[in-house]
Amino acid sequence: MKTIEVIYPEFQNVYADLFQIEFFKRCNKDIKVVYTSYGKEPYFVKNKVDMIYMGSMPDSKIIPSIEKLTKYKDKIKELLEENVFFLITGNAIEIFSSYIVENNNKFNGLGLFNYYIEKDMNHKYVSWYIGNYKNIEIIGHKNHYSICKNIENGFIDTKDGYSSDIKNPNEGIHYKNFYGTYLLGPFLIINPKFTKFLLKELGLKDELIYEEDLIKAYKERVAHFKKPGTRFVMGDHG
Repeated sequence: MKTIEVIYPEFQNVYADLFQIEFFKRCNKDIKVVYTSYGKEPYFVKNKVDMIYMGSMPDSKIIPSIEKLTKYKDKIKELLEENVFFLITGNAIEIFSSYIVENNNKFNGLGLFNYYIEKDMNHKYVSWYIGNYKNIEIIGHKNHYSICKNIENGFIDTKDGYSSDIKNPNEGIHYKNFYGTYLLGPFLIINPKFTKFLLKELGLKDELIYEEDLIKAYKERVAHFKKPGTRFVMGDHG
């Protein structure tokens, strides 16, 4: 049995990303999901977990989440170095940053990585996205106010659409079994090939529910994104 802990699920359904963990669980009967609400001690403090998930949330919840999790920073670092899996999607990757700058104010992140965040709520970066990870084509959607700078361990090599810092090809963070990306989707549902890869990495069968339909939809999206003249960037709104 593999245990996945979802941290602060009540914050994390801005883009329906929370349901992707339900989808993941339905793919394999040997997955157990534990939901830890804000204000509760994380399950991982006293129990073994195989994966931790956090997803997109209102920007106003980023700093409170950091403040609450700072107490467990050393334990989170320990889990990271012990190769526990982390899947962090949307703006939740900001929680693990070195620091966040917004409106000339600087806030500490958990400091698990050296990347930092510049946030401007007057500018929004919106695009479709396509890139590659380990010969897997990764697709998704971008919708964030932040630029992620000083990325040392990139996750996905961007082919088109906005990357995490807009200007260079590094999208997201990959360190050991930590996978973090601004991509929405929900990420696991629209990237079935990566989902199969993740299941295998967890030591589970790489079978998906509705796999034929998911692969078909995925291939259609990839083909559409590769069409000449496809408009990826929806705007830097500001």
